[in-house]
Amino acid sequence: MTDPHAAGNPPETSASKAGAMERAVVPRRGRAATVVQTLVGITACFVVGMAAASLPAAVRKLVLLPGLLGAAAGAIAIAKGRLFERPVPLGVVLLLPVVAMAGYAIAGVNRLQSEKTIAEARAARDNPAAALFLGELEADGTLDPPSPVVQWLTWRVRSLGDWSTAAAAAWLLMEFALAVAVGVFVVRQFAPADGSPDEAETR
Repeated sequence: MTDPHAAGNPPETSASKAGAMERAVVPRRGRAATVVQTLVGITACFVVGMAAASLPAAVRKLVLLPGLLGAAAGAIAIAKGRLFERPVPLGVVLLLPVVAMAGYAIAGVNRLQSEKTIAEARAARDNPAAALFLGELEADGTLDPPSPVVQWLTWRVRSLGDWSTAAAAAWLLMEFALAVAVGVFVVRQFAPADGSPDEAETR
């Protein structure tokens, strides 16, 4: 039986064991930092998107607002990369503008419904008989109003004409894609060299 010491294999020391343990722990810490980094970015972008629904109408224009949200998402990706001193994965760069637009859409639907409720309350106060008649029509199914999401989709593009729900949804998807494109552009142009999405994917 061959002695490992005699074969030239040095005995495993406590220092080498500690080094192996450290090398095993570092990737776990890196993954945890990436998860925290991603959650922070998602939360920030969602809050920014919801706040955008309350901006003045001059800012909430079609195409303009998705571009601004995409730029904001890109800036958030760069900021969190510097905060955590870690490169931002490309998947996260693509995700953050989508989250910002989703936050805007959710807040927009809620805002439109709130405004509609207030308008209906004022109409009922000014003309109780008409409000009662409309309520009866809705109750028996004669008058079936569209869902809040459909109302918001068509309301957004009202300045472009009387669009169908499918066309309004396609327009919104185009704006999602625009936000993603702007977000990626901002990160590629302004992120530090060690935080670019391309380098993050190769690590």
